[in-house]
Order: sequence, then C-alpha cells, then structure tokens
Amino acid sequence: MHHRRRLLAATIVAVCLTVPASLTAAAEVSPGAVTSASLVRVILAEFSQVIWPTIAQDLRSAVSRAPVPLASGPRKLPSNLDPSLNDPAGTKPRSYSDGCHRLKGQTTVKTCIYGDRHGTKSVVIFGDSHAAMWLPALDSIAARRGWKLYSVTKSACPVAKVAHDQPGHSTADCDTWRKNAQTFIAGIHPDLVIAASVERQGMSGQPSYRAWNAGMASSLTTLVRHARQVAVLGETPRFQVPVPTCLVKHRSDTRPCDSPRSFALSSRREGSDKATAAAAGAQYVRVDDITCPGSPCPSVIGRYMVSYDDQHMSPAFVMHLIPQFEAKLPTP
Repeated sequence: MHHRRRLLAATIVAVCLTVPASLTAAAEVSPGAVTSASLVRVILAEFSQVIWPTIAQDLRSAVSRAPVPLASGPRKLPSNLDPSLNDPAGTKPRSYSDGCHRLKGQTTVKTCIYGDRHGTKSVVIFGDSHAAMWLPALDSIAARRGWKLYSVTKSACPVAKVAHDQPGHSTADCDTWRKNAQTFIAGIHPDLVIAASVERQGMSGQPSYRAWNAGMASSLTTLVRHARQVAVLGETPRFQVPVPTCLVKHRSDTRPCDSPRSFALSSRREGSDKATAAAAGAQYVRVDDITCPGSPCPSVIGRYMVSYDDQHMSPAFVMHLIPQFEAKLPTP
C-alpha cells in the first residue's frame, strides 16, 4: 500500500513538472489557446507518452523479481494439457530426431542449422540437454528475426569443463566433444552464443562450487574469444519426482506435483554463474522468473506441463514462453 502511495505521489509530481513546460510551448505557438480542453489533452498526452511507460517498466521489473504466491485451493489438471500425459516425452526438441543433439559415445559435432538458413546473423545454442530444450523457442525466434541458428548440444555434457561421472557419460567423452564444439564455434565466429547447462551436472563425488566456477570460467573465456556476444542462461526448476508420473496420480489437484523453490532452484548457483559470466565478459540471462513464476514452482502453468520429466521443460511450455524469453535475449 505504501509503495502504491509513493508511486502515485511520484506520478503527480511528474505531471506537475512536465505539464507547465508543455503548456508554455502550446501558448507560444498559439497564444490564448490554453483552454480547459487543451489542458486535459496535454495532461493525457504527457501521462501516456512520458510518465506511464516509466511506471509500467518499474512495475514489470518489480514483478519479475518477486516470486508470486500461487492461488490457494485445488488446481485441476486441464483437459487440454499440452503435452498429453499419454506421451509427454514424445515431443522432445527436433534436434534429437535430427541427430544434431549428441548422445553418449558421440563426440563429433553434427552441423544443423535452424531458424533462417539464409539469415544474416549467426547464433549458436551450446551446452547439454538443458540448452537443447530451448531449441523450439529459439528456432521460432531465429526464423522470425533472420538468425541462422546452429544447435551444438550433447546430453550430460555441461558448458563448464569439469570432472563428470554419470552412467554412460564419461568425462573424456565430454571433454572431447566440448573441444570439438569450441573449435566449430571458433570457425564460424558467431554473433551470439547462448550457453546453458544443468546445475553441477553430477560431478564425481560431492562437487564443489569452486570446481564448477573454474570450469565455467575456462569455457566462457574461450567462447568470448570466438563470438561477438555470449549469453549464459540461468537455471530452470527441478522437480522432486517426474511431473507426468505425479500428474497421473493427482488429476483433481496438481499442487502435490509442484516443487519447493528451495529444491527447484539454487540461489547460490545463480550468484556464482552471474559473477563468473561477468568476469569472463559474458552476459547472464535470468530465466527462473518466467519458468518458475510462483512459490512453489508450479508443475502446470495454464494448460502447459512445465516439465516432461523431472528437469527438462516441455517444448510446448518453452514455446509458450517465447514473448518473455525473447525479451530477455541480447540482440546479435
């Protein structure tokens, strides 16, 4: 309430400061023309053209920073849920079916171009499956904005050069693939690289943030040398159980499938990645405010299933995010 009062007071002051100047200008052009009607027109013009855009921007910034409490009461599963519970993982990004997204044992880079194949700007999406999941949105944005979009991703291989131990995915494979990917990126010298990874990526033992930060710094420094701009996407929410499995059991109320923010997101990861990106000359792009716009992180937003498993966003949800996501991206 106090914030709204201060905002209203600031608005009144702004009107008082700007309107006299406008009236003076009007009077100089046409003496005697400052009537009650013209006064109203001037006030409305100043408010709509100068004052309101500033207020709206401040409000958007404030809203984006604060988690929004979800509505109380049961939230029924939408009948038109997208993707369907019948095959939630059947709509993975097309880089999987194209063979462009590399899987275990594959260390070469397969060149695939999306977006506008004849575009004048070149953009690369680089990283693991958490980078690949943004492809549906980036493909659409790139096609509309004239970007030639390259997909350079591999499962379980983060942007950071770190020790890595997951079943079927070795550190050596990731190191070889990452080196090949960086060589490819250096060869095309793109206008923009968009990098993304899952948090800490299951490094051997109990990983330290120091090791992750050092690995990120190493990779980002290399990317910055070979691209005009580098953007690092922030993390997206994790869920305690696979979302589709949970929703099947909770059709009448999806709230048990939501994820507590303390589990879903890491404020420490955000801070460290932001600082590491800045030190390397890259830009950090926060996305948790659009992928988890509430507290807890919802499993269903509108009619869209947020994740098709416990950590990868569904293509349908990613497409739903395009207006907000596009506004966050740097312009190549």
